[in-house]
Amino acid sequence: MAAGVLVESMPTLNGRLRDQALGSRYGRQKNMAARAALLADELRCISRVVIDPRYRGAGWAVALVKEALRTATTIYTEALAAMGEVAPFFERAGMTAYRRPAHEHDLRLSAALARVGLSVGDLADIAWAWQRVAQLPPAENRWLLAELRRWHRRTAGRAADSSKEPKDHLRDARVRLFCTPVYYLYDKRRGGGMSGE
Repeated sequence: MAAGVLVESMPTLNGRLRDQALGSRYGRQKNMAARAALLADELRCISRVVIDPRYRGAGWAVALVKEALRTATTIYTEALAAMGEVAPFFERAGMTAYRRPAHEHDLRLSAALARVGLSVGDLADIAWAWQRVAQLPPAENRWLLAELRRWHRRTAGRAADSSKEPKDHLRDARVRLFCTPVYYLYDKRRGGGMSGE
């Protein structure tokens, strides 16, 4: 019986954080066929690492990633982890982390939450956070709800659903602010470290 599994796949054609990490190495290829060929030759993606719950916390994820990096047939190996901040096992395995720069509207909402005594971590329990918002003095409540609406319009753009309630905006904020994805890259020639760090 397996304790875990690691799945590798071909990379996507585009990746902002990949471009950040590699200086637009693949983004400079205007011809999509040439970009795809270069990516296929040089890069693989660790798309999933699954560990049997009975073996979690025993270092199996790190061991699987280390073995994948050791036996990689490409120069680069990448991974994108939705919970990279919470479970940084790719870093422990020797990959370099790249974080998305915070957007101005996300920073503004984080500051607004802090101004009324809420942290991004408080959004983990939406019911509790919403209760705190409801208990704010009327002027602060109106101001925070306006900030949530503003944030929602900025993040959703033209697709913004005007029928959404402020509590839904708070849920959306939890997903965006609390679970920030982390991009990981490994350069086999350098043993993990990337130039320019």
